[in-house]
Amino acid sequence: MLIDIRILQIGGLYKILLIFILKKLKGNKFYLFFLPFLLYGQEELTLENCSSSINYNVSSFFQKYFQCVDVSLNREFYYVIYTDNLPPHLSWYYPQGSPNHIVYVSQGPGYFQNPNSIQEQNIVISIPLDPVPRGI
Repeated sequence: MLIDIRILQIGGLYKILLIFILKKLKGNKFYLFFLPFLLYGQEELTLENCSSSINYNVSSFFQKYFQCVDVSLNREFYYVIYTDNLPPHLSWYYPQGSPNHIVYVSQGPGYFQNPNSIQEQNIVISIPLDPVPRGI
């Protein structure tokens, strides 16, 4: 059961590779030797190594202030921002086994850790090129 829990906590290519190995070598205990290397071989996510793709035709504002996202301008004249929702810093809200996970430190009596954890998501945000205020 430990293996199944850890598979859910890793993402992307490592997850696909690990599932492939587990299915191909089902019943063979030799793969357990390589499991720690697959689980903990990920690098800590930082501003220096996160992937960003800011298209040349978007405002310089996005090029200056946005990192770890993909930004483009679509045909309908909307800025489109794509993100995987993984913040590039250490946090106790990353799942255990993640290179960005740190141990929870209480802020004092009555403070407890939120039971949720940071998970990869596909988030798409569209912003009009010329937004109009609604007068709220």
